Amino acid sequence: MYSLKTVFILALAVFASANPHLGRLEQETDADLFRKFIECARIAIITGIPEIGVPSHDPLEIIEEINYDFTLSPSLRGSFSLNNMVIEDIPNWEVRQFDPLISNEEFEDIFNYTIYWPKMVFKGDWEFSLHFIGIPLGNKGTITVEMDHVNFVGIFDFIKPGPNRAETIKALELDVTTQEVQLEITNLGELGDNVNDVGGKLLSDLMKDIHNEALSEGLRNKLINDWILKPERIDVLIDN
Repeated sequence: MYSLKTVFILALAVFASANPHLGRLEQETDADLFRKFIECARIAIITGIPEIGVPSHDPLEIIEEINYDFTLSPSLRGSFSLNNMVIEDIPNWEVRQFDPLISNEEFEDIFNYTIYWPKMVFKGDWEFSLHFIGIPLGNKGTITVEMDHVNFVGIFDFIKPGPNRAETIKALELDVTTQEVQLEITNLGELGDNVNDVGGKLLSDLMKDIHNEALSEGLRNKLINDWILKPERIDVLIDN
């Protein structure tokens, strides 16, 4: 989800922050500007922009590791780790909808948006260890999660700057939908096929429709704090 949020933040940040400051052709609408600037964001995340801390997302290498240690009894303890994680196909999005809604204020832009990915693939290495009465046991392998037909759907409400009025994002709504998730965990022995089949169906159900108000508000705050309030970062993004 981190990478999805990064793409979304870059795309909307370019539109929101560049929109008030850049000129446009007479016939261009705000929606046209968004589609133009999202291509700028696509190029930026493919190559990365080290000056503003944006890594390449083609693929995105996740440097953090996931580690979990547990103790079930004094004689039984273990650990699980996930590392060498990457997410592929992030730049391969398509803007399927960015339609204006009617606003009662001239300085307010409200849009319905849909951003679509044919697929997105997560890969990583897993390792599990168990110590029972001092005897070490363990296993390791790879994990691949393929998310097919991913959609970001929602509403983007932007306030334009003016006399005694600062630009800001009034509201941001985000739903994430995924049509199907396929799971492949290697080195599970005879249980492998069953685990992958059941796990894939479970993930498909969990990710079919994700609506989280805290996520939406977190994205809104990050857009404002990291981009709108720091327009110099947008200048670097556009120049690249």
